[in-house]
Amino acid sequence: MSVARTPVKNVIKVINSSNLPTTSYKNLKDFQGDLKIVTDESLNKMKQSIIINGIFVPKFVWFNENKDMMIMDGHTTTKALGELERDGWVIPEIPYCMIAAKNRTDASKKLLILNSQYGTINPETSFLVDYNLDLKSVMGEIDIPELEIFQIDDSLPTVEELTKAGTADKTKLESITEKGVQENARFSAVFWFDDEETFASIVERYGTTSKHSFNSEQLLNDVRLLNEV
Repeated sequence: MSVARTPVKNVIKVINSSNLPTTSYKNLKDFQGDLKIVTDESLNKMKQSIIINGIFVPKFVWFNENKDMMIMDGHTTTKALGELERDGWVIPEIPYCMIAAKNRTDASKKLLILNSQYGTINPETSFLVDYNLDLKSVMGEIDIPELEIFQIDDSLPTVEELTKAGTADKTKLESITEKGVQENARFSAVFWFDDEETFASIVERYGTTSKHSFNSEQLLNDVRLLNEV
């Protein structure tokens, strides 16, 4: 006699190393309304992050006068959890941390503070290199617009294409500033070098007083000369 086996369901990992109180995500009530716009892309990134990394940050909640758990931070997370559950994932209870507020006005002010950004990503940061982060591998999980400038556009010509002379198909850069982030005629990009000697030669020709900046005018002039060969 064969016994039917119950399919094993995927369970979202929840990390609660501080042993905080937990609750079902369904108990968390929306408090921010239309304060933030959550795109389908952002929601999909959040879902992917939860699948890979689990829930490792407690949700901030305020208990209103009716003892409802009003979520102060993590609205996108709860929305993503709802979709994941509909997709067949099992969602355990998640940890939360209580935020004290006198009333709805005080709570709404604190919600704004929690959702405020008091700084932006430094375009010249070495954070990615310092911690050996592969940006391409995490861009599907995070939603930080400033980091988009660090992505490598595979449609851009390679170094070999730029330096190759005498070919029938000459490389052309069409509106190079459109490939980066324009801000006061500035263009942001990231370069990797196989060895220090190559890097030193590039710095010698295109370097400026800033170790993170290059002489773009000289670089573009060289590219134009190569295209004319």
